[in-house]
Amino acid sequence: LAFGNIFTFLKIGGDPIELPILKGPSWDFSISLFSSPAGGFIVFGVIMAIIAAIENHKKDIAKAKAMEEKKKQAALKAQQAAQAKAAAGGEQ
Repeated sequence: LAFGNIFTFLKIGGDPIELPILKGPSWDFSISLFSSPAGGFIVFGVIMAIIAAIENHKKDIAKAKAMEEKKKQAALKAQQAAQAKAAAGGEQ
């Protein structure tokens, strides 16, 4: 793979399909990054970053659910305490 030409493995009528990226009429910034060992490390790093982001998102969702459940439990305890206090005050 290279930045600059994509889909060169597809051929129509014997000619490869080329989609120029990072190329202009008077400039050419295309590089064959993924054909070198450094490109492999970049791809590996991007994949690791994506996996870490997904895992962190899952953890954040779990934390939010736990906090919501904790708030519900605290509100329920406060309501029960208020009812017990009202019942105790009414009996006296």
